Amino acid sequence: MIQHQDLRAQLVAVGYFPEILGDVVDASLGGEPVEAFYVHPDVAFGNGTIGRHLTVLAVTRTRLLV
Repeated sequence: MIQHQDLRAQLVAVGYFPEILGDVVDASLGGEPVEAFYVHPDVAFGNGTIGRHLTVLAVTRTRLLV
């Protein structure tokens, strides 16, 4: 089983507001253990702009967090 610390470590490794995002994920999981997760950072280049986006998926026994 995936440990919640592994998910937290991935959020820190991405470096995109890990404390805030970690708190949101914690609150959304409702204390349930994480069975699987996926963290995907993405960068979008536009006309003179750069945007960052982070997708986090987490699965518990009763939830799918997106």
